[in-house]
Amino acid sequence: MTEAKDPEAGKAFEKARKYASQPGRALDLVDRASRKAEKHSKALARVMEDLSILFRLVKAWATGRYRQVPVRSIVLAIGAIVYFVGPIDAIPDWIVALGYLDDAAVIGWVVHSIREDLADFRAGEGRA
Repeated sequence: MTEAKDPEAGKAFEKARKYASQPGRALDLVDRASRKAEKHSKALARVMEDLSILFRLVKAWATGRYRQVPVRSIVLAIGAIVYFVGPIDAIPDWIVALGYLDDAAVIGWVVHSIREDLADFRAGEGRA
């Protein structure tokens, strides 16, 4: 999965660049995404752990508690969250059993892409 293959993902990553320049907005985004994830936790069961680490990373970065993450990685993490929260998906979220497949694919691609930075972050959290 690349940004070019899914136009909505490309838009999400462009928005992510803007969020990355405004950490306070990034915190608001994570709060909205957390509420959505909690509300749809059963449908998201397969990606909840990955989504949770992205939420924690972005929160730690936005509050200044953890800044040892490359800009590219934080933009990718925020981009996955923007895509998850966004109302427009390749597969609409309201389609039962399929609605979160595209979200899961984007989340999985991002987690895979920044796995080393996530491992470093987890180690800093004491969860490695």
